[in-house]
Amino acid sequence: MQFQSGDINSTDFVSQFRTKVENVFKESKLGENKHLFTIQNNYFNFYKVLYNRPGIENFEKDFIFSEISDAHKDRYSVIKISSSLENDLNFPETSTLENILNFFIANEYIQGCSLEKVLPASISYFVNPKEYAFEWIKSEYKNINLKLSNKQFELSKFNTNLLNRSKFEFEEIIEQVNDEQFTNYLEQCIGAYNKGWFYTAACSIGPLIETLLYKMATNYEDKPFKSATLTHGNYAEKLRHFNKKTKNYPENQRIHFDHFEEVSLERNYLTRNAVSHYSTGFANEELVNNLFMALKDVYDRYYLPSYNFKQAHPELN
Repeated sequence: MQFQSGDINSTDFVSQFRTKVENVFKESKLGENKHLFTIQNNYFNFYKVLYNRPGIENFEKDFIFSEISDAHKDRYSVIKISSSLENDLNFPETSTLENILNFFIANEYIQGCSLEKVLPASISYFVNPKEYAFEWIKSEYKNINLKLSNKQFELSKFNTNLLNRSKFEFEEIIEQVNDEQFTNYLEQCIGAYNKGWFYTAACSIGPLIETLLYKMATNYEDKPFKSATLTHGNYAEKLRHFNKKTKNYPENQRIHFDHFEEVSLERNYLTRNAVSHYSTGFANEELVNNLFMALKDVYDRYYLPSYNFKQAHPELN
């Protein structure tokens, strides 16, 4: 895989793309659905792909795709597929751009990207940055309207007898955390769930999980984090630290964070990110239940031992 400067530099591509996005959102009547657009709430790595179809000389084609960036900035790059593709008999003859991209990634013609990170609405034949932004927004717009045009009750099949949660189910967590803002947020989350507003409920659980992890860390240390902007990696690093620090603590005050716990936490975060970063406005009951289970899991594994530690050391309060 070779990166090239291409026909437009990264700064110009990003500037034109973002200007078009801003203008479309300013002039379109999107109202309360604006926050559902992935393109509005994230930074991206944009990749233009250049390649020659195998067996056809001097017939260069191109397309573009994007993935969410954790770097808090946009970046545009050009990837030119190596000449070894010219003799690859496995290249899909007639296929969608998604399948071609999958072929390139699976066969390591494109490295450093995974299909799971690629946003489907971002895959298209290459056009100029302004047209690309417009077509991307248009694709998301159609998808969001399709999902929201039906009530979520019509899109999900579930046992309605289970559709009833109350504070009682979370009474222990509420009592031990003892934080009015946390309690109010949880109550709103439960209320949204009981009305069948699963997307709203799912979006609300992520911050509750992060609140428990943050409070867990502050129960053990006065200033556990240097930055106010925290990611899954920051919490995982801190839990690995507490795994070592608390190894000789009483069992009910000890943090266990080995491979199993790390995989569980990552799975919980992937579920949370599937809603907050990649969702088009739809979440079903099963997804929300999984997030509720993740909340209880984080409380049992991490917050409760830290709470017990703090209770056993009143001099630290």
